[in-house]
Amino acid sequence: MKSNGIWKILGVIFFSMITTSGFAQRGYYATDSTMIFGANVVDGTEYENARYCKVIDKEDSTTLYTPDQVKEYGLSNGKVFVAKEVDYQKVFLERLVKGETNLYFFKRGNERTFFVERDSTYFREMPKEQNGGYRSFLNDYTSDCEAVSEAVKLVSYYKKPLAEFFERYNSCELKPFPFLRYGVVAGYEMMRLDNADYFFSYMNDMNYKYNGSFTVGLFIDQPIMVSDYSFHAEINYSRQDVSYTLYSQELIPELTINTSYLRIPFMIRYTHPFLKTRPFINLGGIYSMDINNKSELWEEVYKGGEWIEYERKVNLIDHQQGFIVGGGLQFRLDYRRSFFVEARYGKLYRSFKKGYYNTNLIQILAGINF
Repeated sequence: MKSNGIWKILGVIFFSMITTSGFAQRGYYATDSTMIFGANVVDGTEYENARYCKVIDKEDSTTLYTPDQVKEYGLSNGKVFVAKEVDYQKVFLERLVKGETNLYFFKRGNERTFFVERDSTYFREMPKEQNGGYRSFLNDYTSDCEAVSEAVKLVSYYKKPLAEFFERYNSCELKPFPFLRYGVVAGYEMMRLDNADYFFSYMNDMNYKYNGSFTVGLFIDQPIMVSDYSFHAEINYSRQDVSYTLYSQELIPELTINTSYLRIPFMIRYTHPFLKTRPFINLGGIYSMDINNKSELWEEVYKGGEWIEYERKVNLIDHQQGFIVGGGLQFRLDYRRSFFVEARYGKLYRSFKKGYYNTNLIQILAGINF
């Protein structure tokens, strides 16, 4: 009996969680006199959301409320729209930030624009290009908060960056502002081959060791959702000129590798938001291909009392893919530029073709963004 009681209680709790969650995920709308919660408010296009509030009732009938009828409505995805007068007519503006300063978004035809509101005394459109553009507007409006003065130079005219900017302005928070970075990277890498599945078994026993070369490339770093996380991608060039040997009484093979590579790492980077020196970590994948392969395998075989030399053309690496991890420090130079140093380890795996190698990769890199 106790067991049945427990299951009944768990069932009630589970049902309550489902119904409460379903209710919470629904929208709401408010008139001058009432506020309706749990309404099925439909999310439309940016243009539609600005013109009416679309509600579907339990009988699946649809009602379109105008900004003259509804003063505010919210969607299940968290979006909130407020009725305001723009260009001498009432429309719904999407509220992106609520605080001491409110930020609104509006789709006017093919044009996207933003409005800034403070208390009930200040309501103004933020121009994109007119009168010095939006940066000039932001510079004047936020002059009372020195903490966001550099962010004004970096913020772009889009929803998420501007919303993040005004959240920081409302709290006057001094913190590095995420923005698109691109630049150059260079360094030194060490590569070692292993796990050969080649035609000749003795190649697994050769003296494989790490060999170094220089690498140079370009990178791009795109913030994810205006946060301290970013998508970091590079394209790097390097060249390896190495040789491996194996000595035995009847066979002396020598493997010579003269190959140029293009490597493309693509990673998720987290950069801690310190102001001057910022530690970061990377994790992601890497793709590598050879673009100029002149590898050769020489064999000296002892036959009939003499050594006979053979030459074979080989292709040992070709296309590879794998993972790469790393971490380092980013040093602030000015509001836009920074310099970083980093150490990485990567493991690249061969294709399924017989005769190809896996690769271990260690890199010490430095870069600068513009």
